[in-house]
Amino acid sequence: MGKNDPAQGVGNVRKALLRHTAKTVIVIDDDCTVNGPLTPLSRIDGDVGFFIGTRFRKNGSTKIGIRSGTIVVRPVRRALDFVDAWIAEGQTPDPTVSIRIA
Repeated sequence: MGKNDPAQGVGNVRKALLRHTAKTVIVIDDDCTVNGPLTPLSRIDGDVGFFIGTRFRKNGSTKIGIRSGTIVVRPVRRALDFVDAWIAEGQTPDPTVSIRIA
C-alpha cells in the first residue's frame, strides 16, 4: 500500500473494489514476499480481513496490535462502507474516535 502515503493506499483499495465488483481484493504491502497461494485468503468469512495480534501485559491488561500488511476486502457494500470510513478517519485523525459501521 505504500509506506509514504497511507491515505493513497486505502484510496487504491477503494478504487480496486469499484473496478473489480465481483472479486475479493487482496492488498499486500509492496515489500512483501509471497511464499504460497493467495486463494485461501479469498475465502475469508468476513467482509474485511486483517491480522490482529493480542497479548496480555504484565499488569493484566490486553494489548491489541493490528497489522495492515495484508488486507482482504470482499466485494460487498459493508466492506466499501468500512473503506470509506477508514478514508474519512485518515483525513481528520482523532485518537478518541473509533470507526463505526452501521
